[in-house]
Amino acid sequence: PLAAVSLGTPHFSHHEWMRLLPMLRHIAPGRGIPIYVNTGRATLTRLQDEGELESVKAFNLIPVTDTCTYVTTIIERLDGVVMTNSGKWAHYAPGNIGVSVAFGEMEDCIRSAAVGHVVRGAP
Repeated sequence: PLAAVSLGTPHFSHHEWMRLLPMLRHIAPGRGIPIYVNTGRATLTRLQDEGELESVKAFNLIPVTDTCTYVTTIIERLDGVVMTNSGKWAHYAPGNIGVSVAFGEMEDCIRSAAVGHVVRGAP
């Protein structure tokens, strides 16, 4: 079972957010799998000012500012696999926070959150 998705290590840029947000709206994850996105404070402020984050709660998206979810236990559930698109996150998270990691493309991560388990490749 998938416990969470963690994106953005290094921190998500505005451009990466602009790829992610339409993907969320298209795939529409809604199974309660949290999607943590590490990003910088300035980037988050810009997205808020642009109104881009108004509907993110519907997708269980949790912005994390100025730190990474593998540094401290920000992720609430650590009892399943955490999926990421970041090689850096996949390397450090098991030793730092004791999770099992699945690696995939950003779209794979979002599709996995939508179904509640790890999926890879075209639907």
